Amino acid sequence: MRNFYFIYTPLLFGAMGLAATAVFYLIHLKTYYQHGTFWLILGVINFIVGLAFGRYIALLHRSGAVDVLTGLYNRRYLYANLEKAISMAKRKEGSFSLAILDIDNFKEINDEQGHLVGDKVLKKVSYIIKKNIRATDFACRWGGEEFILILHNASIEGAESVLDRIRKEVNALAGITLSAGVVRCSDVNGIEAENLLKQADKALYEAKVNKNSVISYELVC
Repeated sequence: MRNFYFIYTPLLFGAMGLAATAVFYLIHLKTYYQHGTFWLILGVINFIVGLAFGRYIALLHRSGAVDVLTGLYNRRYLYANLEKAISMAKRKEGSFSLAILDIDNFKEINDEQGHLVGDKVLKKVSYIIKKNIRATDFACRWGGEEFILILHNASIEGAESVLDRIRKEVNALAGITLSAGVVRCSDVNGIEAENLLKQADKALYEAKVNKNSVISYELVC
């Protein structure tokens, strides 16, 4: 999911270039330029131009959706993905778990070691998150030191396992711990995106009491 648009948009435009060449060939086949080499070269050129243009479009799309510091999606892009996940779940096309993660004592890191160190911590934690989720999952920087994950087709136990793996890898960074709250709604027909975020935030609040922990809830919506 994360790379779908970035990969397939250039391919789509490249295919459109080939299609344009094919149409032009069929129209003018009996009039001029009947030599096969000409059409082969023209097709390759149009495909390359289409790829380049498609990549440019994908980069424009990505630049408006991605957090510059961490490389994760930004807050604005979250709502579209969460609404899509809820819509798919309502159509019985898949379920998901929603998690909010927070770096413990991040303010102290910034205050005592400086914002450059804080930025490095954010980048390292983001890298750990990215390498522990699937391409079909969604990860964004919610704001400050908070992150949100949409784990598609993940049971609450599976989601908790992913978060605990992330938490342990973060622990390997000197002096860094992470807390997380995760929820899964077995029936999303009565749930809205904001309410689901509030429930995940409540689970995170409980995790922050002891810190360096994961709290999970299976909701009855």
